[in-house]
Amino acid sequence: SIGPETIERCREIIEKAEAIFVNGLSGFLEEPKTTKPYIKLLQSITSTNAYSIVGGGESVAAVFLHNLENRISYCSTGGGASLY
Repeated sequence: SIGPETIERCREIIEKAEAIFVNGLSGFLEEPKTTKPYIKLLQSITSTNAYSIVGGGESVAAVFLHNLENRISYCSTGGGASLY
């Protein structure tokens, strides 16, 4: 898991980005407390105008579990395939 300082550093980068690609969940969906930093990053992404892509089944599941799907530009359950 990542800490508050890393989240803040990532937010600074996210705010400047024109496009953002996320692949891979940080934490375990079965343990919600482990995904809190990941969700904070997703929320940062959804607060920008950047084109955003989330790839990977668990990553997309986290997006939907937190009702962020309408603010992500594109979701793909294909993790490795979306990288390609």
